[in-house]
Amino acid sequence: MRGAQGALKLRAIMMNMPDHKAESLGGAELFLEPDPYNCVRTLAQKEYHRLLREILSREEASEIACEKLEILRVFLESTDFVKLRRQYEPHLVRGKRVRFVLWSGGSQTEYRIEVMGEATAAAGPNGWRGGSTRGDA
Repeated sequence: MRGAQGALKLRAIMMNMPDHKAESLGGAELFLEPDPYNCVRTLAQKEYHRLLREILSREEASEIACEKLEILRVFLESTDFVKLRRQYEPHLVRGKRVRFVLWSGGSQTEYRIEVMGEATAAAGPNGWRGGSTRGDA
């Protein structure tokens, strides 16, 4: 019974979320740091499930938690993770820290890859590479 109630609560929360517009989902950012044992997809899935449990366990879900959940949903549904891993894995192999910064770009998730302590020509002058993924919102 609890599972059915949780599903109904989540549906109600998602229906009351603002439309997927840049101005309504522009405040939340997520940070994911993959390592040799956890790829960015695994970290995004874990964070998605953690946020989902948090939202379902509260009487009222926070707007930021809902925004982050939507950012992760779009990222997980529309990203080519094989291609993405090819971009950041060489830095991990060299012992560098890599951090993904995710935010909403309206109906897509924008992201930036930061390589800590190193700026490479492939990643740009500030050590980061940007991109975006589109959702079917």
